[in-house]
Amino acid sequence: MAYAAFADVVARAGRVAGAFSVSGKHPNQQDIEIMLADVSVLVDAAIRSRGFDPATIGDDVAEALRDLVAYGALTRALAGIDPGAPGLSSLVTRADAIWTSGLAAIMDGTHSALLELEAGSTGPSAGALWTDDPTYGQHVSPEQRRELNEDFAPGFARTQKL
Repeated sequence: MAYAAFADVVARAGRVAGAFSVSGKHPNQQDIEIMLADVSVLVDAAIRSRGFDPATIGDDVAEALRDLVAYGALTRALAGIDPGAPGLSSLVTRADAIWTSGLAAIMDGTHSALLELEAGSTGPSAGALWTDDPTYGQHVSPEQRRELNEDFAPGFARTQKL
């Protein structure tokens, strides 16, 4: 599954984006769509290396990978453009830095998409008051409750009838 589309790559290419639409020139839209698929396979492999199945990830995680994959494909596409094009070197540097650091973040477990996967599989639950703290309100005696500031006193004890 490609996490990004041709339009995502074009949106990140700035003034160079027109080069991808020149008739008879490469890279063109078809070439970039192939690059998107290749880059997505690399991202899938990185996700698998962290113990997750890319086929089971949700839309929110896939959305978090869109930018990374678009810049990965852009990095490859820019290699096929005349290196003398104005503004190309800074774009190549930026796209490659985003791609390289993003893939490294997946590999070391710090990328937001991977954190989302980990939170979904083993993350803490909100819990339930009565099971997590069954003695809530019982540690303060009625005498102590009268002496406490009402703003900080327990609202009710578990044994109280409402």
